[in-house]
Amino acid sequence: MNAIYPLILFFTTGLVWFLMAWQNSRLVHLFWQRLPHIAQQELPGTLDRHPEKTMFFFRRRAVEVLRSDAVLWQQRQRFLFLFALSVLVPVLGFASIGIVAYVQSHQ
Repeated sequence: MNAIYPLILFFTTGLVWFLMAWQNSRLVHLFWQRLPHIAQQELPGTLDRHPEKTMFFFRRRAVEVLRSDAVLWQQRQRFLFLFALSVLVPVLGFASIGIVAYVQSHQ
C-alpha cells in the first residue's frame, strides 16, 4: 500500500466534514431568512452555534416545514448527502486500509 493513501484519506475526510459544516451553516441562515417565525420556534437562539441547529434537519418536523420551500428542501437534501458522506468516507477509507493491511500481511 502506498503511504500517501492515509494522507489522502485524512484530507478527504476533513474536506467532507468542512463542506458538511458549511452546508449546515448555510441551511440555518437560509432557514432564518426565508421562514423566520418557524425558525424562531424550532431553533434555539438566533444565529449562534448550537447542536440543535444540526439535529433539527433530521427530524420529521423539518420535513414538514422545509418540503413546502423548494430552495430549503434542496439545501436540506444536500446537507443530508454530505452528512452521509461524512460518515461513509472515513469508515470505508479506514476499512479499506485495514483490509489491504490484512491481505498484505497474509501473503
